[in-house]
Amino acid sequence: MIETHRFPALLAAASLVILLHQMADLATLLPVADLATPAGRVGQLFAAQARTPALLVGDLFLIWALLAGRSPGALRVVAGLHLTGGTLLLLLAPWFLIDAGRLAGGSGTDTVAFQIVAGRTLLLLLLIGIGALLAGRVLFSAAREVRSDHS
Repeated sequence: MIETHRFPALLAAASLVILLHQMADLATLLPVADLATPAGRVGQLFAAQARTPALLVGDLFLIWALLAGRSPGALRVVAGLHLTGGTLLLLLAPWFLIDAGRLAGGSGTDTVAFQIVAGRTLLLLLLIGIGALLAGRVLFSAAREVRSDHS
């Protein structure tokens, strides 16, 4: 059985491995991305959306480790990152919708498939953005609670 004081460190290490791997994976896509056109931007977001499950698992592991470790400073930093990231995702949603709308014209099965993927991506942007804002708020509250417990 894992000792109680080692668990947060092991969980944080697993989280960092997952998050760093996913970030490195996304970083390899950026140099070849065509961000000047709607098709390039939408394609880049589709590629990022495919990595969402691993990023969410890594993020949840990190939050769990920080809550178990009861570090108010780290909780505040991660809370700020969540609030910033959530805001950016919510601001990205209308931009994505405009770009995807420019590409969704036509008819046929390819168009329907594109619309389904675009709808799923838009839904993920909104849900993860809102979830990140809520997580940031909860993490700030947890940091205040931990700090008052340490005082």
